[in-house]
Amino acid sequence: MRRALLITLIISCNTFLEAQNWAAAGSVWHFNYSNLTFDGYIKIEKIGDTLISGKICDILKKTRIGYNYISSSDDTIYLGREYTRLSNDTVYNFRNNQFFILYCFNAVPGDTWLVAGNNTNCNLTDSIKVDSIGTTVISSTTLRYIWTSPSINIGLQFTGKVVEKIGCIGYMFPEPFCLTDLNEGGPFRCYSDSSLWSFQTGIVPYCDFTNQIAEQSLTNRIGLVYPNPFSKSTTIFLPNQKKNSKAVLKIFNALGTQVAEYSNFRNEQLIEGDFLSDGIYLWIIYNNNNEIISSGKIIKNSQLNLIP
Repeated sequence: MRRALLITLIISCNTFLEAQNWAAAGSVWHFNYSNLTFDGYIKIEKIGDTLISGKICDILKKTRIGYNYISSSDDTIYLGREYTRLSNDTVYNFRNNQFFILYCFNAVPGDTWLVAGNNTNCNLTDSIKVDSIGTTVISSTTLRYIWTSPSINIGLQFTGKVVEKIGCIGYMFPEPFCLTDLNEGGPFRCYSDSSLWSFQTGIVPYCDFTNQIAEQSLTNRIGLVYPNPFSKSTTIFLPNQKKNSKAVLKIFNALGTQVAEYSNFRNEQLIEGDFLSDGIYLWIIYNNNNEIISSGKIIKNSQLNLIP
């Protein structure tokens, strides 16, 4: 009896410790979100557990929160739920009535697996491969990470750095790569859970930051980018920005590190992509008072030239 109880306790403890590396109690993620009419963020939070095909799964609620420039009002939009589970260092995502591997933290370079999208306008599944692995220290905690890239197609935007507890730094779930501005969210802003463990990339001042400057007109706020995604170069254009009015354009990677600065931005800027690795980048334009006047995302994908 004691032996059986001891085995049960060991299993329970291992399950508990394993769960802390993904979707711990009170887990909340924030990711950037912006398009031509909306600026804000995606909030993903664990709200409970459920049973799917005999497996205990995390219930993750997705909400889009921010400012709608068309209605000139704050918006909160429910985006649905995702279901994940962790087993033996592998995070699974339940989509299309089956479990797909989302992340695998014991993977080695060269490993591949299929991930599932949720948009019928693009590939329903795509393959990614592991390029490198390692460890990083975040908030005094040593965490494993993997770097991934497309293996077969480029239908889904779901590559880059993936970190334990946090997930993909671009966006938590596979996103369509075939149409501009169809994506659900990204890049990653911050994470926290009930254990008080937290991390912020610094790409925004705080987790639920939004650019709510309603008195500025829509045309002054919108930055246009073409092409996006791009393989070699792209241009960021800000309509109604006077050519004799100086501003500063800064580009940040998904970890919040500034990778470029154009201090003499007038109303358009050509971005040569030679110095950028494939992935998602945040661009922000500041006026002379260091106030944000426009922002958005650019996506570098060198494989676009390979599309027939």
